[in-house]
Amino acid sequence: MVAGMTRDEMRALSDYFARQKPPRQSFPADPERARLGKLKADETLCTMCHLGGFAGQNESPRVAGQNYGYIVKQLGDYKARRRANDGGTMTSVANTLSDEDIENLAHYLVGL
Repeated sequence: MVAGMTRDEMRALSDYFARQKPPRQSFPADPERARLGKLKADETLCTMCHLGGFAGQNESPRVAGQNYGYIVKQLGDYKARRRANDGGTMTSVANTLSDEDIENLAHYLVGL
């Protein structure tokens, strides 16, 4: 869809998307699961790549406020090696997570 766009048009499009505010998620995050998710995020040093507040940087995306199902699916895909576009970093981290850890992380991140 962007093959015919000029460099300036692509920059304008990326600037437009960068200005958008993510919608608030309607998923009812469980406070206890979110607390456990935060503990796991701290333990696995997630903010080293995703930054404080999980705002993201460079190749590490913003995951704060992301959709619950999306978080669970992506972490599960990294763990199962169905997704491997990260140079191995997320695969290594995801391999240390239980399914419950993944769900708790999702509860935590949805609420940010």
